[in-house]
Amino acid sequence: MRYRHSYEIRRRDTGRDECLTPDALYDYLQETAILHSDSVDLGANSLAGHGLAWILNRVIVHVDRYPRRREVVTIETWANNLRGLYAIREWRALDESGVVFACATSRWFLINIEKRKPARIPGFIAEAYGEIPEDRAIDDPFDRVSPIETGETTKSFHVRLSDLDTNQHANSSRYIDWAIEAVPLSILESHNPCMIDVGYKQEGLLGDGLVSTSARANDDEDGPAFDHVIRREGSGEVLAMGRTRWRQAAEFGL
Repeated sequence: MRYRHSYEIRRRDTGRDECLTPDALYDYLQETAILHSDSVDLGANSLAGHGLAWILNRVIVHVDRYPRRREVVTIETWANNLRGLYAIREWRALDESGVVFACATSRWFLINIEKRKPARIPGFIAEAYGEIPEDRAIDDPFDRVSPIETGETTKSFHVRLSDLDTNQHANSSRYIDWAIEAVPLSILESHNPCMIDVGYKQEGLLGDGLVSTSARANDDEDGPAFDHVIRREGSGEVLAMGRTRWRQAAEFGL
């Protein structure tokens, strides 16, 4: 079963160029996934009634274009691999002409809330979603990533009330914003990310001090690349890590 929802891009979801920002794009993906789950009565509250919750482990986003303010975009999402110990959720983002401008894939683990341990995906979840499309938006195997030890640029943040989701943890979209903030200003002023890959390890809690670090990785034909890690200040505990790749803003047609 595929699910679609449309959004008109608001000013608050755009940056200085009046184009959709990466974290706002991810918010649209996240919101559409939530609406999809709600539509089959498998939202967070319903799952909690079964003693279960989904935990995001990895998300990968590819972007070909960042639409402008007041454009209407449609997000299409579907779940697959609803068996074993993890599930995959896919997304495609389409503009008003029906052209795909971004796509994403993600991996989720189901946990037993009381035991705080992974749980096998029960059959009623797959049944609720109906026919499960097996195609991938991005055919990525989710290869293992390791956190960098040192970096070239760092930024410090504190988890605010406005950063929290309904689980009282820092929303997964905030890590994308924190990672991007640690990219050198010379890149931020002239480039936009064409690929974002984030692996989640621990939850950020209200008041936590965080340090976001980036290091230049091997560039390729797409342009500059950076490795990222976000750690808890003091303990150095890794909350998230990943990689971004960037292209000149002009290449996005901005």
